[in-house]
Amino acid sequence: MHLNLHDLYLREGADRNHGLGWYGPPSKLFGGVNVDGPVLYGWSGGGLGAKSGGDKVVLKWDAAGRVGIGNPTPFRLLEVGSAGTANSEGMIRLGSRSGTGGSNRTWDIGVPETDDVVSGTGYSFIIDDIVSGGTDFMVKWGTGNVGIGTTEPTAKLDVNGSIKATSLTADSVTATTFNGTFNGEKAPLTASIAGNTGLWRDVAIDCTALLGDADGGKFRVFLRNHASREVRTVTYEFYAENDSAHFAQATRYGWSINSYGAERAFRLGSGTNNDRYDIAAEWNWFWLRNYRTGAAVGGVDGPAENAANRYRFWLVVPPNITATIIVYDR
Repeated sequence: MHLNLHDLYLREGADRNHGLGWYGPPSKLFGGVNVDGPVLYGWSGGGLGAKSGGDKVVLKWDAAGRVGIGNPTPFRLLEVGSAGTANSEGMIRLGSRSGTGGSNRTWDIGVPETDDVVSGTGYSFIIDDIVSGGTDFMVKWGTGNVGIGTTEPTAKLDVNGSIKATSLTADSVTATTFNGTFNGEKAPLTASIAGNTGLWRDVAIDCTALLGDADGGKFRVFLRNHASREVRTVTYEFYAENDSAHFAQATRYGWSINSYGAERAFRLGSGTNNDRYDIAAEWNWFWLRNYRTGAAVGGVDGPAENAANRYRFWLVVPPNITATIIVYDR
């Protein structure tokens, strides 16, 4: 049966608003468009359906040109799934098959019918790489939190991995209240000694959370001499790993290396006078020690911190020195 430039009408009588025809050049256009192919049309739209298990409209289009997949009343130009229609999960699966022996990939994108897709609960939008077994991007239902590389975002944007940007702008940043992490690193620790004009002063710094893990850490000291009106900044790398398999042992041996290349060896955790060490120092500017110095308390030097406090240090400065120390993980 060849229709050529004619249509097959699906209603009786003079109703020509529902049919199937071929549209193309030279003179048969549909809506002013050269389709050069078949067009199935209806007065208020149309659809494709299935009969197995009962009538189901699989795809529906309306008079406004909106298309619904699993949605009989689409509100957008393309709407997949419907909150009011059972079994209309709003998911799109994208697949690719390598022709050269590489990995075949499948991505699921959209709103799942149930909350327990992949691993975890409460998704409202996910991009899931099934091949690598991880959710690459998801929005947490009811919170608006976005996770990249994590299924349980706890902030508006929670990234489990490196962040790269050519610029970053924030309305406000308060370092003292920062509690986020980057690449699994812990928030930095800051301590200061200020307003010091006539006395030796010290402050205890508990660095256990930052330095007492398998990747060491770094600290930076900002110094100002009020008498000579000089400033200095010194950065130290901290190493106390040795054998990471035995990192939890009571005492630790390690090194600190400053930005000038000077190295210091030390032993932590013995709790005795025999193991009092300068962890970092800039002579007549500051000392970072594993014991409390008597100069700041008008007495004798204390013993080294014991095993439980082996990453507790004392920052001490002479008169006229203001010091701020920031301790970083890694």
